[in-house]
Amino acid sequence: MAIKGKGKTRSRRAVAGGPKPVYVVPRKPFLRRRSTRVGAVGLLVAVVGGVLLGVWMNQRAADRLALRREAVLEFAARLEQPLSPIATPLPPTGLKLFADLGDLVAQLREGSIDPSVAIRQADSNGRLAESAGEAVADIPAADLVRDKGMPIELLDTKEATVTSLDVFAQATELIRLAAEAGPGDEREDLLDVAERMLATADSLFSSGYLKLVNARFELGLGEAQPFAPGFEEPLT
Repeated sequence: MAIKGKGKTRSRRAVAGGPKPVYVVPRKPFLRRRSTRVGAVGLLVAVVGGVLLGVWMNQRAADRLALRREAVLEFAARLEQPLSPIATPLPPTGLKLFADLGDLVAQLREGSIDPSVAIRQADSNGRLAESAGEAVADIPAADLVRDKGMPIELLDTKEATVTSLDVFAQATELIRLAAEAGPGDEREDLLDVAERMLATADSLFSSGYLKLVNARFELGLGEAQPFAPGFEEPLT
């Protein structure tokens, strides 16, 4: 009877199998990828949005400009209408008020006008100045600035015009008193003061009216005066 050995029996080693095939999904072409399509849609939305925003902003600017032009034209019409009986065009774009009052003063100095005629002319011009001043004072300039974006500098135009008309009215009163005084030192003194007041009133009006001329030019409504200062955008 055979005796089996005590050594370990050698086991049969299993041979490992080869790697299993793995299916690799091929990459889609660039233009067919989802990320590409999403990016393209986003870019298109951004471009269209930018275009629409630009159109809206341009339209808003155009509407705002039209409103400002409307405000300036309205203000100019309401300012110039009551001034028409007392204003003389001063080329290229200015106006001169009460151009005949200087001649009236000169005629009184020379004694070449009847005092009663001078008194009537002074009184008539005084009433015109007062009437025009009241009309200009009633212009709702602050509302035009707030509601329609009228250049804020035109508030100065209104104020300067009202003040100048008041000074013109005071000057006509002095001219009337000079005519009543008769020839002599008193008449000369009164006429000297009246001349200075006329010069002051003329300067006040010219500086204020120049701002209206410039506003028209800036908005494409007229020509600018030489050496004219600009004006600021109103706050919105």
